[in-house]
Amino acid sequence: MRSFRIDGSPPGPSGFTLLELSVVLALLGAILLTAIPRLSFFEEAAFRSDARKVAALIRRLDDSSTSGKSYYRLSFDIGGRTFTAEKSLDGKTFTSPGDMPSTVSLGRATGITGAVLSGSELKTGGAAVLFKPGSGAEPLSISLESGGRTATVSYNPYSGKVEVL
Repeated sequence: MRSFRIDGSPPGPSGFTLLELSVVLALLGAILLTAIPRLSFFEEAAFRSDARKVAALIRRLDDSSTSGKSYYRLSFDIGGRTFTAEKSLDGKTFTSPGDMPSTVSLGRATGITGAVLSGSELKTGGAAVLFKPGSGAEPLSISLESGGRTATVSYNPYSGKVEVL
């Protein structure tokens, strides 16, 4: 038996088609992709990840220099977002190390705001830290900032500890 509406016309399709549902889901996905990076939880996680990446690079340079016979240099710019590691056998000519990643780039919201090298505080310009074979480098602290949050990556050559504070 066929059903009819009150006005006598046959009933129209009920519900949504698969195509309509797919379009709505795609639009919601696009909106979420632009909104999620702006959520503070994800920004905090990205900032902590950046600080841990810097700490891991410093730890790796310390381990490689104290256990090997190579010099390593860590270079960065205050106000920048990139750390570069280089290796040298003689301490004079540095090239990209083949045994580890040579660059750590911070997220777009994270920046280097300062450093303390050998007891001297740096607020601007570039800096380079030399990790010597068998002894590591001098004490180092690097300040990072992202959206009002701050973190300090601290290196103690006497204990070999690298911490994110």
